[in-house]
Amino acid sequence: MASSIILIHNHPSGNRNPSEADRRRTAKLNEAGKYLDIPILDHIIFTESGYFSFADEGFLQEGKPSFKLFPFFHHYSGNYSSLLITLIP
Repeated sequence: MASSIILIHNHPSGNRNPSEADRRRTAKLNEAGKYLDIPILDHIIFTESGYFSFADEGFLQEGKPSFKLFPFFHHYSGNYSSLLITLIP
């Protein structure tokens, strides 16, 4: 069983701001995580120019997550296509 969850998705449009649907889903999943004792550490939206972190912006108030984000620039397509998440002990 998972001990915590980090949600990640992309916005191909390039707009890294969360939509109203993103905000609603994050709130619902956060409540479900509380019910199941599986905290949502963050919900990250990434684009080719960067990312938006719900935790960094204060939308998830369960404490600061213990990880760092390192966006990888995809050399072949010229886009940010993935993120490396490193857990910090």
